Amino acid sequence: MVTGCVLWLGGFALLVEALAGALICAGPFLIAFWRKWVGGGDVKLMALCGLVAGAAAGVTFALTVLFDVAVAGGLQAALWMLAARVRKADRPKTVPYGVAIAAGTAWAFCAGAPLF
Repeated sequence: MVTGCVLWLGGFALLVEALAGALICAGPFLIAFWRKWVGGGDVKLMALCGLVAGAAAGVTFALTVLFDVAVAGGLQAALWMLAARVRKADRPKTVPYGVAIAAGTAWAFCAGAPLF
């Protein structure tokens, strides 16, 4: 559905740019999915974020989204470990990465540039 909209709005060139963005963002997550580090929903969400980022501003912006999501994921994991230490609980075994994907993508679209 989304690819049809991109094709209708910008033609084949925009579709290629959007699909490249989706591949850039979802590629590392697909590898992590095969290793059972993330779930399939995270892969699909990153593919959609990359598709929209590629359609909006090209492949370089898709790389920015991927970088911002990685930074947001690191911050989220650190905060979860800090919260566990404060509560004197065991370190969390998993962290829901959808929150980091949403935060990193929102930051990329609002700021328009990488965090560093």
